[in-house]
Amino acid sequence: MSRSDVLLAQMSYNIAMQFQVPQNITMEDRIVGSLTPIQFTILVLGGMASFLIFTSEGIPQPVNQILGGSLGLFTVVMALGKFNDQPLYRFLKYIVGYIFTPKVRLWHKKGGGEVRLVKPNPSGMRQQSVHTVKKVSHQDIARLATILDSRGSVGAPPKVEVSTEVMPATPAQNQPEP
Repeated sequence: MSRSDVLLAQMSYNIAMQFQVPQNITMEDRIVGSLTPIQFTILVLGGMASFLIFTSEGIPQPVNQILGGSLGLFTVVMALGKFNDQPLYRFLKYIVGYIFTPKVRLWHKKGGGEVRLVKPNPSGMRQQSVHTVKKVSHQDIARLATILDSRGSVGAPPKVEVSTEVMPATPAQNQPEP
């Protein structure tokens, strides 16, 4: 390999490696040892509550030891435990969010960008709706096809009769009929 080939290879390598890409950008900051700020806060608040219950004189001795010890153990597990590579406090937040949010979300766009959440009809029956029925003859369809094929250069468009009917409620497709 000649010297010019080596210089060319080094230049192309330097150009390609000009910017370093940060690693572990999703990793939380550590403030005390290996504890994140949230873990540290959970441990401090849970430890204080556990200590207050444990040293409380208004509660009988064995009860406050059991309650204080249980709260302390729960605090340590919530702060340091993991489930599916996620901290337990985040997992608990997702569980509570799942329980208290609606399960069905339907999009109904209104003029102001408003979104409404609608719950499904519990009876499984569809509500009556208004359907527009158009009556078009085969001749009108053939004439319309000719107009479209000729890009509008043939006569007037066909006449279409429009009638509005109220259709009766029908059972949902996945519900068996009684």
